Amino acid sequence: MPATETTGFRSWCIVELMGHSCIAGELYEQAIGGETFIRVDVPDVTTKRGELKGYSKLYGKGAIYAITPTDEMTCRLFITANYTPPISPYSFPALPEPKEHSIWENLQDFEDEENDLPFDEMEN
Repeated sequence: MPATETTGFRSWCIVELMGHSCIAGELYEQAIGGETFIRVDVPDVTTKRGELKGYSKLYGKGAIYAITPTDEMTCRLFITANYTPPISPYSFPALPEPKEHSIWENLQDFEDEENDLPFDEMEN
């Protein structure tokens, strides 16, 4: 989890969000740019299917429907049954295959637009 300054309220909670989704973890208040957010630190959880990696998520007050303070064990059980990854792989386009060449090949391809000279023929 990122080490950032938090203030005020701190508790294990289940947070209900607009859009009918929920997140559980340790909740804090956090100020960024003069605005206050809640930060939910979802812990790592081990399940029968494997390890679920923890993450942090910040929410503005308009995104929150309800907050239910609870204990750590209840949050961990909730995460085990309702884990949502922090970012969906479908949020990103497929990356192109990397090209196999060095930075020097890129510099050799560079041409001076004004003089139309290759990089290695330009005057110093």
